Order: sequence, then C-alpha cells, then structure tokens
Amino acid sequence: MGMSLAFGQEPARKPDAAGGESTVSPQLPQRNAADLPRAEPGRWSDWKPGPAPAETVAEPYLAAVRSFQEGWVARASDGAFLVLHTEPDYPPALLLGAAACFRMQRYGDAVELYQRLLDHAPGELARTRQLGHSLHSLGRSAEALAHYERMLAAKPGDLAVRRARGVVRLRTGDVAGGLKDLEAVLVLQPGDAESLYWRASALFDDEREGSLDAARAARDAAPFAARTWYLLSQAAGEEGEEELAQRARVRHGELAAAEASKRVLEQRLMIDPTDLAAAEDLARLLLTVGDFRRARAAYGSLAAAADKAGNAEVAARARRGLEAQRNLGR
Repeated sequence: MGMSLAFGQEPARKPDAAGGESTVSPQLPQRNAADLPRAEPGRWSDWKPGPAPAETVAEPYLAAVRSFQEGWVARASDGAFLVLHTEPDYPPALLLGAAACFRMQRYGDAVELYQRLLDHAPGELARTRQLGHSLHSLGRSAEALAHYERMLAAKPGDLAVRRARGVVRLRTGDVAGGLKDLEAVLVLQPGDAESLYWRASALFDDEREGSLDAARAARDAAPFAARTWYLLSQAAGEEGEEELAQRARVRHGELAAAEASKRVLEQRLMIDPTDLAAAEDLARLLLTVGDFRRARAAYGSLAAAADKAGNAEVAARARRGLEAQRNLGR
C-alpha cells in the first residue's frame, strides 16, 4: 500500500487449534467504526511514530499489521478494531484500520477512521489521501476537494493528490480546473495512465478537439482496462471510424466481463489470501485476456502460496504456467 504500518518487531505467533499459525481471533464488540469508543481529547497529543507500539496493544496490533502485509485484509480490519476497542483512537491502529477498510471499499468506516486520525495525529496528514477518495465515493465531493486542498497546501508537489483533485474537479463540473491538474501531472509523468484516461474522458465529454488521439493514448497506457476501450469506441464512433469503434466495442465487452470476474476473485483473496482456487482462477483469467505481466506475477504468487500450503499439484501447475509464458517469450 505504500506505507509502513508496523512499529518494532512482531512477537512470536502461537499455533492455532488446527496446528497452523494464527495471528488474532478477536471477539469484536463493534464492526462499525462510528461505534468504536473515543479517546478523551488530548489523549494522543504527545504521540509520535516510534520504534514500538503501545505496550497495552503490542501483540494484537502487530498481528493485525502482519495480516495486512500478508493479504488478510478483512482480518487486519478486525484486528485494528480490536486494538481500538482496547486503546481508543490509537493512531497506528486508526491508520491500519482505515487502510484496510478503504481496500474493502468500506468508505464510511474509512472516513471515520481517517478523520479520527487527523483529530489525534494531524502530523499524519500526508498518509490520508484515501480520505479524499472515500469522501468523494460517498458523494461528499466538496469535503473531498477541501481535503485535497489541505494536503496540497502542505505539500504542493504531491502529484498523486493533484491527480485526485483533478478527477474530483472533473466529476463535479469544473472541467477547466480538472484538466489543469491533470496536465500538471502529465508534464512530469507523461505516461500516467489514470491522468491520461480522465483527460481523454473530459475532452470527449466536452466535445473538444483531439479527443480521439487522447482516447488512443489512454488505451495504450492501460490496454487491459475495459473503460479505456469503451472510451475509444465512443470517440472513434464520433469521428466516423466505425471499424476501430467496433473493434473497441468487442474488446471492451471481453475486458468488462473479465473485470467482473476479477473483482469477485480479488474479494475472495482479501478475505483469505490462501484460497488457492481463487488465486489460480485469477492467474488464468489474466492470461486469458493477454495481461502477461500480471499473469506472471499471479502465477509466481500462486506457486509460492501452494508451496507454503504443501499443495504440490497446484504448485506444479503454477510453474508450468510460468514456464509456458517463458517459452513464448512473454
């Protein structure tokens, strides 16, 4: 996720009843972030990121961090909530819980936790970009823009925040402001796929010149994203390039179906990253649509997970998949 969540070393883990290693199996009093207990004002005013977590929650917090790092996103969220019940508004647990909830698209919970983090640890502002995304996803776009403004005031050169603000500006009708933000990103990162897509979408929607070329550039930057092919089909159709539009419509249909299946598999893996069937289906899906780079990574992860689980049959299939791609020069 691009951030360090752990402080200090993880304590030894204990075997679970089935003989494997377990992290934490919390009996959670709350699963709704708004219902978590609150710390007294000023409780964490002296808190600073340090080498070790608070002693009262060290073991469950570090177990939750490990869960997040190993892909157990739902378990990490539960672990963070357990810590926050014991030690209300503990800043590292707020950050961990917010990141996990954001990954699971529990945007309401993410907003609650990120806002509590800023209340108690305003110095962590740079780690709360997903708060803006979460607010916008909940229809609270004015608050999202205000948050991005606050972040850019603190760090004007943050291109990820500039891009995010540009997208929200576009989606709330400020086309000129949104394009200005995206162009600023593309000056320094000309291949940025997200900025290229939203720029092309804005040009097409606003019926501006160059929308077809922009749509082609967005497709080239993200050739396995269904939305880029849909945009290309629309732009090509408007320009009378019906053959290109038809090819793009067909490819969009293929990728849209694949993305729907991919979301289901990824949700399964967030709950249980050791789900070898889901991991193998995901690798095959990526290979089927021609996304060879991600397919190689998925087969590599599958082989490692199968080895760890002692499933030699799945591990062998994963390695055959890798070998087949190498033989084809992919």
